[in-house]
Formats: sequence, C-alpha cells, structure tokens
Amino acid sequence: MNVFAVDSVEKFENEVIERLPCVGFDEWRGSNKRYPYRAQFDLSSVVSKPMPTHQAAIFFSSKLLHVARDFMTKNLGPLYFAMHIRVERILKLGRTVRDMAAVKECISNLTVRVQKHENYSTAPVPVFLASDFAEYGSSSRRARQARQSSKSLIRILAPLKPVVFQPSAYNLTDRGAVAIVEMNILASGEHLFVVGGGTFQKWIASQFLKRKSVNRKSNTNCENRLCNSLCCL
Repeated sequence: MNVFAVDSVEKFENEVIERLPCVGFDEWRGSNKRYPYRAQFDLSSVVSKPMPTHQAAIFFSSKLLHVARDFMTKNLGPLYFAMHIRVERILKLGRTVRDMAAVKECISNLTVRVQKHENYSTAPVPVFLASDFAEYGSSSRRARQARQSSKSLIRILAPLKPVVFQPSAYNLTDRGAVAIVEMNILASGEHLFVVGGGTFQKWIASQFLKRKSVNRKSNTNCENRLCNSLCCL
C-alpha cells in the first residue's frame, strides 16, 4: 500500500479494500507518526474491538491449508521436527550491534538441539525448515542482509538435511501466502525449534501449542541471551 497516497480511512476503504464488508488484518502497524513509511491514519474509528492474533487462524484460506497438507504428505510424512529461524530479530540493534557471527552461533546452537532430539529417535526423522532469510522470507533490511549470507547459514544446518517449502511448486508468489503455508507446516511438527523471537514466531509457537497437549507448554525449554530466544517446544 502506498502510505503517501492513501492518507485517510476513507481512501483506505474506497481504494484499497474497495468497501468489502469483512476484512481481516494479521497485524496492523499504521497510525504511528514516528515512522513515515507506515500508514498515517487511525483505524480505531472503524475497528472498535481488534481480534486477538491467535484467533485469526480461523480465516486462513482453505487453498493454503490444502497446500500445507499436500506438502507434508509428499515431503515429510506424519512425524517430523520443525524449525523456524528469525534472523532479523537476532540482528536487531540493541545495546550493541549484532552481526552475522552472532547469527551463525545461534543457528549452530539450534542445530545441536535438534540433533540431540534426533538421537533419541530409533529412526531418521525429517526436519522442516522455514526462515526469514529464504527467498520468500521477510522483506526487512536485516533479513535482506542475512539473505546475502544464506549459503553459509544453510551450511551450518546441513547435518540436519532440512526440507524447505518450494512456493513455485504450488504457483505461490505472495510472501503472506507462503508464510501461512509455512506456519501450518511448522505448527504440525512433532517438536518445534525456534530461534530469534518476534511476533510472527510467537504466533507460530501459539499455533503449535494449541495443537499439542497443554502439558507441552510447561516443558518448553528456552534461553534468552544472544539469540533473543532459543526454544524447544
């Protein structure tokens, strides 16, 4: 959306959503005068009661859910581990500037955790990988920076022989559509391993825990230091 051309709720309703009677937003980041690249109008006048993020999954496209199920059936089977890596959150500026060395250390630590779980299995377990440094990952500056080093990051993960989703096989070109498919694949794994943190990753974890037993949450093992979050669910 061109936030400079669409500068009012009226223009948004008429020109962007074309006055559709029902519209859902995964996440709205407008209404912030500090960031001119965000929308500058306030939706609170027309959205009186925002829906919690974890409830938004009921609006997922049935086509995208079918794509996720088809991919799992053909490439993973009923039992697999799932990994989600959010590099941009590791690179985010804090008190000190984080660099790719920190990213590589975090991914290495995650790889070790997955390998430990693999050793407990009597048979090889496929590992599904989704990350923001993939081709259809995040469009943020930090994710683009990480994408330039994607080959070296994938080499760290090589011992796991990770399986990745190929959007072209299903004629998907939209980042949002790819994210929804990957979220459903991640949430269906036997174990979920995440690193980096962030809102989207929390949503994935929420979907995963919802599908698993309540006791799984109490067994969640996380570390919060260099990697923002490094968790095994």
